[in-house]
Amino acid sequence: MLCLNRFNINYRSDLFGKLNQMNPKILAVAAFIITASICYILVFVLYVARRGNNNRCTQRTNGVIIGPSAINYAGHHIPLVQYKVGGITYKTAGPKFESGTATPGAQCNILDASNPPKRLVVPSMPIIANRIQVDELYRMSPLSKIYPVGSQIVVWYNPANPRNAYVLRPVREGVFALKVLLPLAIVFSVAAVVAAFLV
Repeated sequence: MLCLNRFNINYRSDLFGKLNQMNPKILAVAAFIITASICYILVFVLYVARRGNNNRCTQRTNGVIIGPSAINYAGHHIPLVQYKVGGITYKTAGPKFESGTATPGAQCNILDASNPPKRLVVPSMPIIANRIQVDELYRMSPLSKIYPVGSQIVVWYNPANPRNAYVLRPVREGVFALKVLLPLAIVFSVAAVVAAFLV
C-alpha cells in the first residue's frame, strides 16, 4: 500500500513537472479548445437536442391539470399536467415560456388560454415573510385562474417516447445557450486559432 501511494505521488509530480515544462502557448491553445468544446456540447444539449425532441412530438392528447409544477417564471409556477398514452400515466409541466417578467401592478398577458404568448408578463408576487406551500402560491397567481386545477389542456407527445411532451405549443428552451454559451464558444474557438498561429 505504501509503495502504491509513493507511486501515485511520484506520478503526479512527474505529470505536473511535464506540464510546467510545456510551452505556455500550447497550454493556452489546449485550454481554449477544451473550453470551446464544453460550450459547444452545452449548446447542443440545452438547445439543439431539446428542439429535436419538440419536433418529434406529433401526437395530440388531452391532459388534466393536477396542480402547480416546480417550474416558475418570476415566482409564478406553471401547471403540472397529467396525461395518458397507451394506458400509462405521464406528467409534464406547461405551458412553458421563453422568459418571465414580473412588474408591480402589471396584468397577465395571457389573453387566450389555448394560445399563450412565448414571453410571460405577470404582476409581482407579494412579499411573504413565512414560507408557504407551492399550492398556495399557485392559487395566488393569475395563472391559476387561466389554468385551473382539474381543467383539461392539450398535450403534444412523442409517439416513440411519450414521456417527451409539451403543453399547447413548443417554446425555444435553452435560449441562454444561444445568447451566452454559443458566443463564448465562438470566442474561445477564435482564440484557439489565433494562439495556435502564435505558437
